[in-house]
Amino acid sequence: TFHAGKNADASLPKGVIVKSLHRAAIEDAELVERYYGKIAPLNEPATALNTLLAQDGIFIYVPKGVVVEKPIQIVNILNSPSPLMANRRMLIVIDDDAQARILVCDHTQTKGIGYLDSQVVEIFAGHRAVFDYYDLEDSSTDTNRVSSFYIRQEADSNLMVDGITLMNGFTRNNYIVDLAGEHTELHLMG
Repeated sequence: TFHAGKNADASLPKGVIVKSLHRAAIEDAELVERYYGKIAPLNEPATALNTLLAQDGIFIYVPKGVVVEKPIQIVNILNSPSPLMANRRMLIVIDDDAQARILVCDHTQTKGIGYLDSQVVEIFAGHRAVFDYYDLEDSSTDTNRVSSFYIRQEADSNLMVDGITLMNGFTRNNYIVDLAGEHTELHLMG
């Protein structure tokens, strides 16, 4: 379940959307329909399973020409008294000439409980968009994660994706990138 911080909306520039994917599918249906599932193929088994089981996720939209000065932080917490499979979905759209940075932190609160964390992230970067995505995983050795990142970059866009695993059991990160225009720049680190 997605819970926004107390002052989340007040600290974002006008037009920037950060909300649950379920809520966005209702309130911003046209945007979600335009992007959701467009680059994450259902013929990939981990993505198909995530799509089938995901009940919610996070939708982030930065409109054309908007610069988000401060990083947006998303904190994912796994906490359950029994083994759990969590299916997360993220849809991120950075429109033409827009800029943003996102820090996603994964944490496990209950030690000694087995977790399977399934994540699908779709990132769309418009023309001349600049976007940094930091993925920090600090869970437990009982947590296993399978993540699939699907990225589409338009001409002259600049992206940095940095996956950092401090602690976890098994981690698999898949990165599928579509450089859809000339002069795109991608820094993929981990």
